[in-house]
Amino acid sequence: MHSFTGILVIRSDDARAHLYPDVTTLLADTGIGAVGDTAHPVEFFDSAGRRLAASFDSTWRLQKLIPAKDEPQPELVLARLATAIRLMEEYLRENQDKVTEAGLDLDQGLARLPRAEAAASLPDMLADCAPLMGHGSEDSRDPWHNFWVHGVI
Repeated sequence: MHSFTGILVIRSDDARAHLYPDVTTLLADTGIGAVGDTAHPVEFFDSAGRRLAASFDSTWRLQKLIPAKDEPQPELVLARLATAIRLMEEYLRENQDKVTEAGLDLDQGLARLPRAEAAASLPDMLADCAPLMGHGSEDSRDPWHNFWVHGVI
């Protein structure tokens, strides 16, 4: 199995998660740290489960990520990712009308969700999630990506 190396961005309530292949791609995303009605606190982790502290400039634009001093917690991050996937599945089921209106098939969407219980490790689970939650690639153009990760069609 191919393992993912990159950055996981997860909402503090675990409702959504995003994957970036590297810090450069993440920093290029001007939506990180967005303000307004769509703003949600987020946390950053590397693929080993190490927390990454955000460093901002004077206008609160994300400038860099700094590895935290605490030990990596891959089991904790894997559990949070499993929660995010469960919440995405719930959101999908609760919004079947929007799925149908968009011309998408609910069963196909559910079948594409990764299964956390099948993951051997955090990097493997992240690799399984990359097509669903990935940014900086063709994956983010998939109509399911916007529904699962951003909650919009």
